[in-house]
Amino acid sequence: MPLVLLTGAIAAIGFAIKAYDAERKQANKVEKEAIKNAKDLEEQYKELKNSAEELKATISEYEDAQNALNELEKGTDEYAEALEHANTKAKELIETYKLWDSYEIKDG
Repeated sequence: MPLVLLTGAIAAIGFAIKAYDAERKQANKVEKEAIKNAKDLEEQYKELKNSAEELKATISEYEDAQNALNELEKGTDEYAEALEHANTKAKELIETYKLWDSYEIKDG
């Protein structure tokens, strides 16, 4: 009888080890997936941050061009050049960030 109990105990230990191993493998799989997702999120965050910084810089350039225009006298060559520069920056903003999806911007 003790041999049957010993065999049963060994089998139970074997099943417990297999269950533990399966659980450990699943945990490793979940951990690897979580690490991959974290890296993906980090990359997306960096891309969004860069895009936001580019937008901020572009808006700043447009505002600088607009401020320079406001300081000039209308009708002068300087004013015409500053107006063209401000319009170019506005066009870049509109086209780059698709602010007017349904409109077409024409030169001239």
